[in-house]
Amino acid sequence: MTCFAPMTNIRIYKFIFGLAFLVGCTTLPAKDNIISIDRDGELEIPGHTIFGTQKVKEIENHQSNKDPELEYIEKRIDEALKENNKIAIYIHGGLNYPSESVDKANKISKQIQETGYTPIFIDWRSGFWTTYKEHLLHSRQGEYLEVWGPLTAPFTFLEDIGRGVTRAPMRFFQVMNNYGKSILFGEYGGENNASELSKHYLSGDFVNNQCKTNTPSIVNNKYNFGELPKLCDERSLTKKVGDGLLNFGQATLALTTAPIFDTLATSAWSTMKRRTEIMFSKRICYDEDDGCDYRKDSIENYQASKEGAASKFFRILKEKQDKNKNVKVLLLLK
Repeated sequence: MTCFAPMTNIRIYKFIFGLAFLVGCTTLPAKDNIISIDRDGELEIPGHTIFGTQKVKEIENHQSNKDPELEYIEKRIDEALKENNKIAIYIHGGLNYPSESVDKANKISKQIQETGYTPIFIDWRSGFWTTYKEHLLHSRQGEYLEVWGPLTAPFTFLEDIGRGVTRAPMRFFQVMNNYGKSILFGEYGGENNASELSKHYLSGDFVNNQCKTNTPSIVNNKYNFGELPKLCDERSLTKKVGDGLLNFGQATLALTTAPIFDTLATSAWSTMKRRTEIMFSKRICYDEDDGCDYRKDSIENYQASKEGAASKFFRILKEKQDKNKNVKVLLLLK
C-alpha cells in the first residue's frame, strides 16, 4: 500500500528510509524525473543495469564549475516546479532493481500527474542479489575492498552458513512452541491468566470457561478496559482442524526456510540498511583515490565530500521551499 503525507519540513527526510521510498502535473517523461543513487551514495544515470552504470559526475560538458550532482539535482527540481510549484516525491522500498524502478515510474507517472503534482522518483539499489553480492565479495567493516574482499569471501560465506546453522535449533523451538500451543491445547495461550484478571475487571462472577462478554467495569477508578477478548475458544471443530492444517503448513515452511533466511537474507538486509545510510552520508574517504584526502582537506571540504546524493537532493529542495513558500511537497512511500 502506498502511504503519503504532506511535508512541511524537509529535515524529517532521514527517517523515511528504512524503510524504503512524488506526485505531479507536468508532462515530463518519468525517466527525466528520476534521481537514481548507486551503492556509493552518488548519482547515476537512471535506467542503467548493474552491469553498465555511469555516474553523473563523470559526464562531460557541464554548464558550470558547480558540483555536477548539485547541478543535476537542481535542474530536475526546477523542471518539476515549472508548472504549479507542487512536487511529489516517490521513494521505493527494498528488494527493487533499477530496471524495475524505472518501469514502475513509467507506469505510475501519469497517474500521479493527474492529481496535480509533478513526480520525482528516488531510485536506489536495494535488490537482494546486489546487496548480498556486496556483503559477500566487498563489504568489510564499512569499507569496500576490491582485492581483499573477494579473497576473504569464502570465510564470509562460512560465517553466514554458521549463523544459519547455529540459530536453527532456536528457530525450531520457537516455531514448534507456537504451533504446539495452537494445536495441542484446547485453550488459547494465557487463558488462565485472563480468567484471573476477569475476576477483578468484569462485572459478575466468572464461572469455569464460560465466555464472558460483559462490559468491563471500573474498580476503584483504577482500571477501565475498553475491550477484553472472549476467554474461551468458540471455534467449531471444522475451524480448529482448518487452523491446525494451516498452522502446520506455516510451521513446515518456517522450519525449512529459516536457515536459508538466516544465512542469506540477514546479510543482504544489513547491506540494504547500510545503503540507505550511505545515500545521506557516504563511506569514509581515506585518500585522493576516493575523492578526498582527510589529511589535507579542510573540515568543510571533507564533510562536503561525504554528503550523499539523497542529502543533496533534500537540501536543495528545502532551499527552494524556503525561497518560495508556495512550494508544496508530498511524500509517497512504497
